[in-house]
Amino acid sequence: MTIRYLRSSDYARTPWKNGLGFTDQIAIHPAGADLRRGDFVWRLSSARIERASPFSPFPRHDRVLVILSGAGVRLTHTFEEGDEPEVVEVAPMEPYEFPGDVPTHCELADGPVVDLSVFFAKGLDAQVEVLELGPGENLSIPFDASTGFVFVARGSVRWSSAEVSPGDCLRIDGDGVVELEAASAARLLCVRLDGV
Repeated sequence: MTIRYLRSSDYARTPWKNGLGFTDQIAIHPAGADLRRGDFVWRLSSARIERASPFSPFPRHDRVLVILSGAGVRLTHTFEEGDEPEVVEVAPMEPYEFPGDVPTHCELADGPVVDLSVFFAKGLDAQVEVLELGPGENLSIPFDASTGFVFVARGSVRWSSAEVSPGDCLRIDGDGVVELEAASAARLLCVRLDGV
């Protein structure tokens, strides 16, 4: 198992496909893949959404959306032309999976939000779990996926000799167990990507 500490200051900022905002790319596979070309197997990113807008289409990918801060969003999916659209309220810290190839419009529940998005090629499996830790609490997280991440949404955790701050994450490749200690009350997102 290999663990790497990814700091938010090192994330790559890129424009949205629709040109209406920016996203901070945390990691992409394979290295050298590009969002606009759509030649990636999976991608982990975070963005600030400041206004209602359509989501960019990703015909070959599905995605999981998590609202990290703000009041949440309302997504309207149009699965078939002429059918009644499906409207979904996405509350903060509640992972929501949906197809990337379905036309989707996003409205803000009450002001701007910051999200975490996991994009993954159709046929793969992505799991996103929310974990809560009290101050000083220890946590062992098993990974048996090809690639995984522990994203710190709030608070901070200690891993090895490092303190992992809000917005930072750990990338885990291979099988093993990640040992963490909460430096303060913390909220984490555990991402597992299978089938890569």
